[in-house]
Amino acid sequence: MIRKNHIILIMIAGLLLFTCQLSAQERSSVVRGRVTFKQTGEPLMGVTVVEKDKDNRIVNGVATDINGTFQLKIHDRNDSLHFTQVGMKEVVRSIKNREIVNVSMEEESSVLEEVAVTAKRVASSGGFFTPSDRTAAVTTIDLKELEEIPAASVDQILEGQVPGLMISMNSGDPGSGSAIQIRGAASLGLGTKPLIVVDDVPFKTEEEVDVNNPDGLSELVNISPNDIETIDVLKDAAATALYGSDGANGVIVIRTKRGDNMTPRVNVNMSFTLKQPQNSIPLLNGDQYKTMILEAYQNRYGTGIDLTTSVIRNLFLEKGALDYENYNNNTSWPDEINMKTGLGQSYNGSIIGGGESAKYNISLGYLNEIGPVEGTKFDRINGRFNFDYKVSNRLTLNSDIAYTRNNKESSYENVGDISLKKAPVLPVYTQDEYGNSMPVYFFPGVNGFQNNIKNPIALVNNALAKNGSNRLDAKVQIRFNPFDGLQVNSLISTSYESLTNDKFLPHSATGFDFYRQNNMFMVVSNDINLATMQPKNSFSLYFKNDIVYRKDIEKHSFLGGLYTVYQDRSSRYMQLIGNNTPSEDLNSSYLTDIHRTITSVNSLVRDFSIVGQLYYLYSDLYCITGSIRRQGNSAFGENNRYGYFPAVSGFWRPTSEKFLKDKFKFLDEIKIRASYGLTGRAPSVSAANAFTFSANSPFIDLMGITPDNIKLENLRWEKTTSANLGVDLSLFQGRLTAVGDVSFMKTKDLILDMPLSMTSGFESMMRNFGTMRGRVFEASFTGMPLKTNKWNLTLSLNISRSMNKVIELPDHQPVVRENVLDNGKFMSLVNEGDQVGTIYGLRNLGVFSRDEDAYAKDENGNFITDFSGERVPIRWGKYDGEEFKGGDVIYDDINKDGIIDKQDVVAIGNNTPDFFGGFMFRLKYNNTWELFANFTYQYGFDIINMAKMNTINMYTNNNQSQAVMRRWRKQGDMTDIPRALYGAGHNWVGNDYFVEDGSYIKFNSLTLAYNFQKRVLKKLGLRSAKIALTAYNLGILTKYSGVDPSISANRNDPFSLGQDRALTPVPITYTLGFWVNF
Repeated sequence: MIRKNHIILIMIAGLLLFTCQLSAQERSSVVRGRVTFKQTGEPLMGVTVVEKDKDNRIVNGVATDINGTFQLKIHDRNDSLHFTQVGMKEVVRSIKNREIVNVSMEEESSVLEEVAVTAKRVASSGGFFTPSDRTAAVTTIDLKELEEIPAASVDQILEGQVPGLMISMNSGDPGSGSAIQIRGAASLGLGTKPLIVVDDVPFKTEEEVDVNNPDGLSELVNISPNDIETIDVLKDAAATALYGSDGANGVIVIRTKRGDNMTPRVNVNMSFTLKQPQNSIPLLNGDQYKTMILEAYQNRYGTGIDLTTSVIRNLFLEKGALDYENYNNNTSWPDEINMKTGLGQSYNGSIIGGGESAKYNISLGYLNEIGPVEGTKFDRINGRFNFDYKVSNRLTLNSDIAYTRNNKESSYENVGDISLKKAPVLPVYTQDEYGNSMPVYFFPGVNGFQNNIKNPIALVNNALAKNGSNRLDAKVQIRFNPFDGLQVNSLISTSYESLTNDKFLPHSATGFDFYRQNNMFMVVSNDINLATMQPKNSFSLYFKNDIVYRKDIEKHSFLGGLYTVYQDRSSRYMQLIGNNTPSEDLNSSYLTDIHRTITSVNSLVRDFSIVGQLYYLYSDLYCITGSIRRQGNSAFGENNRYGYFPAVSGFWRPTSEKFLKDKFKFLDEIKIRASYGLTGRAPSVSAANAFTFSANSPFIDLMGITPDNIKLENLRWEKTTSANLGVDLSLFQGRLTAVGDVSFMKTKDLILDMPLSMTSGFESMMRNFGTMRGRVFEASFTGMPLKTNKWNLTLSLNISRSMNKVIELPDHQPVVRENVLDNGKFMSLVNEGDQVGTIYGLRNLGVFSRDEDAYAKDENGNFITDFSGERVPIRWGKYDGEEFKGGDVIYDDINKDGIIDKQDVVAIGNNTPDFFGGFMFRLKYNNTWELFANFTYQYGFDIINMAKMNTINMYTNNNQSQAVMRRWRKQGDMTDIPRALYGAGHNWVGNDYFVEDGSYIKFNSLTLAYNFQKRVLKKLGLRSAKIALTAYNLGILTKYSGVDPSISANRNDPFSLGQDRALTPVPITYTLGFWVNF
């Protein structure tokens, strides 16, 4: 750790020296600066900047670039700089000893509005004009405003900031990533993750990370938030048209920081973090646990059982007996796995600068996080070099290189869940006969009590679970303007990523015997010195060419573009598994003669698209744009490999019409947007759609191969049509703004891996099968109620609602993934007519108070009798199944047949929130002090509380929560907790008692920042400096009985929604950060 920090500091020191040398060379004769539009703060391109002497003669001159920046060699520092542009008031600044001259320009009041607007428009590859001329649903975030929020990845910063963007953290462990959705789920089988684009290049990774696989590395973890300038969230079909099938679920476009033609500046920021774990649910202590276990055992086998021969005999040993001290403890296992605090540190340095021809941004960063749970850690080293070179006025070269190395350590298994189950009577370390702890972890032995539940402390300290990645991205882009109005762009990008997933479960972490001999035969356990190694390597190529032509004729602007995109991604995946190695020192996949497994997969996916796009703008009144994309993907068979995907959008700005213009002084702008488009989805490479073979079919003495699946010759594109209507509103000179959108979507030919008849020789096949429909509403409001010379208060709120429903399925039958109805399980299915995210199970009506209550009733509440007049008992599963008794759960017998089975399963909840969003306030004083608070919320969604399900069932020897203290114990008891029943009954089948309202308001972050004043900076020789204290995840307001409702939402898989499985909750975090600019 110390060595890594020294390396970072040495590299930053080298960058400082390099900067000082550059500054000394240019300080005497060069002036740099930036020109912006005063009303909006947008950079102004094409502003003429000239040096004039005392006789008002022009000595030298230059024009601002696309970023509004300029650099000018000065002849005499007694001269002045003059800034001019058509439609703008001239600005004059004296030079003297100034090296940086930044100015804001405002419009000439006598010049027509459309002239000023035209002067601000900029054409570029992939985007036509300024953000004010957008026709699609796009939200832009400037990360400068959110830099104080402590985060390893940008998804943590974006939570609650963008309407329609739903982010749910997978786990509170460092580096775990999140589940991200834009405008809900529009697919059932192809996932709902949006595309990540970094500097015009799709950013993908081989690792699939969600709550089902929280140990992996999220793709956004590879991008340091300190390198990011802005983020655009593209939501509708018109906005994502240029990204094809990859962007069908929305696109998050990241722009990294680039150089400018100003004096080189060194930026250094560092932060130090403390993390506190959240409190666990209250569990039984040792004595309460023993009482509960004895009661459960006696309810099953009667009170006359001989405890000395039972499986729970060790719990009731006499004092002084062997092992008495090892079974009479009061261990709080959640407290044992949670450290008091986790620690984090982050160091980042960058140099930004350049000249008239060359601009650069060099950045380095190091992040280290230690989670509050034992054995969790994440560290990252990242570097980036962005370089822009102006060969001539018509030729520009851009090149980017980025490298990231990640390492993540986590627990071998979900120790949060294990800590809830582990019996409190057991110790962490073996006890001697006097009750003293010995330096050996306690394991009950092969036939010992609760030997199936591992010692969580031994697991986190001795087992190995590491994920690592090395990623290198390189891009070169050429922009050529052969003549005014025409731009030719060519971009090529490559990416190489190496992923490793190493796991090792040694004998010392489980306590299982290495081997056992019975009559000369070896009995082997699969959990002894078990090693798994999964190396993955991928290489991607992205090649994009486009020609964009623009023509302005008075108030009319025309722009047309033709784009071609080719990309391929090849990957190689291996899995090596070996166990029963002779030594724990052999912690890689050592292949023994007893157990060995080798799996190898190679894949290659190619995708080609050609896109045509037209754009017409009349003044700043009307705009219409249209595009059509032809895309081919090798994931489909030859019959349906290519698809056509059109999109059209436009806007109307009523405030620029004569009948409304300047009529209301408080009204700045109204813009009405509309779009319609078709997008297609293609399946990613998986075992379901790749044409693979297995060598597992020996014939005589020769090994043969068999296909694993059916070739997908007739699989069609999954297609979504969407229509969007939006409005942008600005009032009181921008002090109050509002954006609202309504969208309607329909997805046909849904793709899903569907089961096949066993007579086909295959289990399943990916095919098209149904239709979905969705509606989205979203709105955001930003206001500045207080704005004085010293005080500035900004408030913002966003709210979204997304509803997606399956409206058609084959033969109108549900699609079922999990068809088992039993203890500890919920059925997993999607039903026609129901909303995506619907949870299915039994209805819980309470607990039978007496045995005589456990009989079937009809619709009127009367007992049902058989032919002999006897009451019909309620049974489980079939007519002669297990009878329910007093103390058992009352399930709603929907069809009134006296049998609780799948016919009684109904919709009992939904994991999609009715509303979600965020709100924030920012208070600034004298541009020195700043207070920022951010809140997120989700309302009206349900969670399957699996942690609750596992801690109130009293079915096994697992520990239970304090809630079972109110359990049913005798005839006549009235309660909501059933009886303890060891290994019998059906009192914890998936039902609505375990489905809870997860609505919450979370205090996401609170920041107090101080910007040092100019007089202090001058003494220190700094350009700027800031210190900030941030508290993250300060509290949550919810009725949910679990620890953290924000962790449990895996909305990227409609078949596995909203399950709280006791993963690590997001910790409370305190961060002290420093930002210094030289």
